[in-house]
Amino acid sequence: MSGVDLRAIEQVLYRYCAGVDRKDWDLVRSCYEPGAHDDHGNFSGPVEEFVPWLADRHERVLQSFHAITGVRLVDEAPGAALTESLCLVRQVLDRGADREPFRIFLGCRYLDLFREHEDGWRVAHREVTYDWVEEVARGREMLVGTELPPTERDSSRLVAARRRLHATGG
Repeated sequence: MSGVDLRAIEQVLYRYCAGVDRKDWDLVRSCYEPGAHDDHGNFSGPVEEFVPWLADRHERVLQSFHAITGVRLVDEAPGAALTESLCLVRQVLDRGADREPFRIFLGCRYLDLFREHEDGWRVAHREVTYDWVEEVARGREMLVGTELPPTERDSSRLVAARRRLHATGG
């Protein structure tokens, strides 16, 4: 595989997942080139419409966890790469004050056309297919309580960690 930097492409995928999970829509947007197309199942269209759609959808998502694995280079052309990635997602969705939250666990695949730009690789076209979607029963699930630090849906802990990193000189 000649000119494709798969590690750099993986970093784009990781940034996308972190952006969605932390509701950092600028980070999500930075993973796509202008005019990119995303076919996400419930949404199909340009990234300029996809990101606001996703932000609106996540207003009722209480917890979100994306994990990328199995990133595979399917094909390449000069300045372009076609990849397939497996993604595991667990989310808790708010259904209103009078109903229990809805928990889902799903497995999907991202079929991405990446293009190389001066500042790195970006998604030009994404097609998401779903292998399975399960409702997670709320049985004996261990809930995160005060004894375990919960993950916030923002970047506050990352900002603090970066400050510590730079304060110590690395």
